[in-house]
Amino acid sequence: MAVERIQVIDEAGATATVTSKAYPVLSPLLAVHVDVSTINSGTITLDVTVEYSADGQNWCAPASAQAVAQITTETTESAQFTPEGAMFRLVATVGGSSPDFDFTATAIFIA
Repeated sequence: MAVERIQVIDEAGATATVTSKAYPVLSPLLAVHVDVSTINSGTITLDVTVEYSADGQNWCAPASAQAVAQITTETTESAQFTPEGAMFRLVATVGGSSPDFDFTATAIFIA
């Protein structure tokens, strides 16, 4: 079994929504691993969703929502999805009261 890991987001001091660049889908199974390592100040909510594109220009949410469980503390969360396009990106929506935190999001393809 081949495994390919891509660090899609590496954000220090996150205070606003982050959208990753586009990456090719490499296998029929995509796992997303999110790690909130440090909360610098405030309270946080972090919602990480997957979007797909056929051309890298026009993006859409999949037919059935693909999201990692909402994060509100220093923790890790993972979820697995069936890709629905040739390219993907992650959208990390930041909320809370004066949020400021560090997190990474990694895509893991299993072939």
